[in-house]
Amino acid sequence: MCIAVGQSPSARFQAPATAPLPLTVYWGPDATADLSTPDGVEKVYENLIREGTNDLQEALLNVGLPSRVCWPQLRLPKRCPDSWEARFPELAA
Repeated sequence: MCIAVGQSPSARFQAPATAPLPLTVYWGPDATADLSTPDGVEKVYENLIREGTNDLQEALLNVGLPSRVCWPQLRLPKRCPDSWEARFPELAA
């Protein structure tokens, strides 16, 4: 998908918490992520940004969380960070 949502995503996923990932974005053996760890945050954001619809991203992502934890380390196609950083300049800072 890799299109930055039009509005700032909600703060629904906030650490510490365990978050279940929808089957539409993650189909691996363990669809939960521990948001109190950088690995868990990366798992959520990599999969939701790559595979999630705009509606799903807007409902589940918190744009402030990856910028504080792991934005530069996310493994995403080049077009994804470019799109998101254009929409949310604080991610590029």
